Amino acid sequence: MKKNAIVNLQGGLGNQIFQIAFALELKSQNIRTFCDVHFYDSNMQFPRQLELDPLELGIKSIKFKSNKIFSKLDTLFQEIDTFKFEDFKYLNRFIGYYQDFTIIEKQKVILKELLKIQNMTYDSQKVLIHIRQDDYKKINQDLTD
Repeated sequence: MKKNAIVNLQGGLGNQIFQIAFALELKSQNIRTFCDVHFYDSNMQFPRQLELDPLELGIKSIKFKSNKIFSKLDTLFQEIDTFKFEDFKYLNRFIGYYQDFTIIEKQKVILKELLKIQNMTYDSQKVLIHIRQDDYKKINQDLTD
């Protein structure tokens, strides 16, 4: 019986990178994987956009807001340290940020293609930085340059 997974995408670009890497990891474990993008339709204090298209990685997007069935089935998983792959059942839902650099490393080649990062070789003189600042200004927690 093939297992199925729905991974919520939420937050900005940095969070999406981790969540998509997690979805790719599930897919690599032969789990049929979908990304739930309903978060980007909701009104929120700090509006976000879906920056990365899961379809470009062969992962279908869906909009499935309810978690009731997953709670009843005991297949609603939060962060990565709260479960093992052996815990998965037929239908599973993942809500979290999954900020695990081991998974990022495993999915690095695919992520670089998705982000259109080319010719990235190790160079101790170069660094790629993602800075978030606008939402912190709105809550009066400015980040200094």
